[in-house]
Amino acid sequence: MNEMYIYSNRNEFKTKPYHRLDISFNFHKQKKKYLRTFTLGIINLYNQRNPNAFYFTEIENFGPNNTRYKRITLMQRSFFPFMPNVGWSIRF
Repeated sequence: MNEMYIYSNRNEFKTKPYHRLDISFNFHKQKKKYLRTFTLGIINLYNQRNPNAFYFTEIENFGPNNTRYKRITLMQRSFFPFMPNVGWSIRF
């Protein structure tokens, strides 16, 4: 049995559009010697599965005459579709 790799053409892989909506609110509290700021927010408010990482994978098939071939494909992985955000700062 012969083994061969089939690669796709250059720039053939198209990713999904990357878009997100972030929102945050700042609450300020002024003291005599310093300013406190508390931040509360959400990253990617409408939960879009944006690509964060790309990796290659092999898909194995058999062709005519029992020729085995592997197609190398670029895949995408998504992490953290929706993430809360909390912060606190002090300025002197």
